[in-house]
Amino acid sequence: MNIIFDIDDTITKETEFMMKYAPKYLKSKYNLDFKVINPNGYDVAEVFGVEKILKDNNYPGNIEEEVKKINSSFWNKYFLKYMFYPLKPDTKRIIDNLINKGYKINFVSLRGKKTYETENIKQKFVRKKIVPFLTKMQLKFNGIKYNKLFLVETNEHKNKLAKELNAEMIFDDNIDVLENSNNIIPICVETPHNKLVEFKNEKVIKIPFTFSEINDLLENCGKKIKTNKIKRIKFYEKAFTENTYVLLRTFSKKKIISKLKPLVIGQENIPSMKGPNIYVSNHRNIKDPIITIAFLKNPTHFAALKRMFDNNENMFGKVGKNIGTYATTIFVKSMGCLPIARPTDENYRTINISTFAKIKEYLSMDSSVAIYPEGTINRKPDENGNILPLKSDQIFKLSKDGNAIIRPVAIIWVPKEAKIENRVLIAFLKPIYTKGLTTEEISYLWKNSVDKAIDAMNKIMEELIKISNLNAKQEDSQEIKQLIKKINE
Repeated sequence: MNIIFDIDDTITKETEFMMKYAPKYLKSKYNLDFKVINPNGYDVAEVFGVEKILKDNNYPGNIEEEVKKINSSFWNKYFLKYMFYPLKPDTKRIIDNLINKGYKINFVSLRGKKTYETENIKQKFVRKKIVPFLTKMQLKFNGIKYNKLFLVETNEHKNKLAKELNAEMIFDDNIDVLENSNNIIPICVETPHNKLVEFKNEKVIKIPFTFSEINDLLENCGKKIKTNKIKRIKFYEKAFTENTYVLLRTFSKKKIISKLKPLVIGQENIPSMKGPNIYVSNHRNIKDPIITIAFLKNPTHFAALKRMFDNNENMFGKVGKNIGTYATTIFVKSMGCLPIARPTDENYRTINISTFAKIKEYLSMDSSVAIYPEGTINRKPDENGNILPLKSDQIFKLSKDGNAIIRPVAIIWVPKEAKIENRVLIAFLKPIYTKGLTTEEISYLWKNSVDKAIDAMNKIMEELIKISNLNAKQEDSQEIKQLIKKINE
């Protein structure tokens, strides 16, 4: 289970620090005495009533602009001192307890937001390099362990990351983040600025940040704890296959793309970070995995027919046992592919049970997998339809309740007789977040998404052929632009 923690005023004593040092800072800046005006304010300007005091003392400059700057200028001056200010007393004990129980801890903080609307090189360097470095040092100095750290620019990005990380809970003090936390348990860590807030989001649970309160909360939520212990998959096996994936992909990507010249749609839907992702695609060609791998940077374990592991299938050339079949076997094993047996294979049930257990385990370790649930190549889509009847819905069962994110992929290959340079069209579609969905709902959403995308891609292919016959430019086609937009919606 993934848990997200904010940093400032969640595990740190930001408000206490601000109350202690802001009066001294304001006195030095304006030579005026500032006192706490609004103890439930969010920032320096609100808490100390900066706007009113400047007006009362006839401040000569633009008061509105000055108030906007005051909070960032305070933190720019005191940030380093703040890094060494003590965290909330139970922080280390809380985090250590969660890790010991098998939780994955991720810190997602707004420390990545811009202090200035227009940054110069020095300001950007501080935000992108110095602040992350100091944040890591702050956590390390206090003995805080974690899996991942993200410094983001907006609340929207924080909530998006919660989805991408498949998080079950988020601990935060930010009202906007908590109000917009969907399909996740939002835990409001009590601070002065949120203490009196009545949340519209009924899921929000407001608690003090103490060991006993959080321990009781987790028990009351009744969540099943997942462990990170590796049973079937040995660490060196995972490390070897995933490093091999990266190596082979690096050396083959350019060649694959230059040879097949794929038209790729929806690359923005490919996640940049590792996580429990399942790429589920229709199946049109034995080379489907090869073209897909070219665009999946993070190591992905593909399900492949068992005969590929037994020198009985050739991804690279002629049918029958030859050097290509041996190359195929070496390829699927070294890349960490997972065997899927057909009923005609010996012990097929045992093999498939073992494979799906491995898939489940890879997902628990934030590795991605890819599968073709049709179970065979759809060689006659004009007769069979866009998608063949699925051999199994097991992969959708594994993903439900938020155990993984389904990432639909649609693919079609251009007939050899068509005189266009693109040999394949591939679309990475919007992800399906599975929390709260049944197996049937997930399966329906996947089929519907891929089916509609294939229809649009077939029209794109027809348009490409028409453009080629007219010797026109592909980029000038408004029809293709509209179809791509439709797929991306």
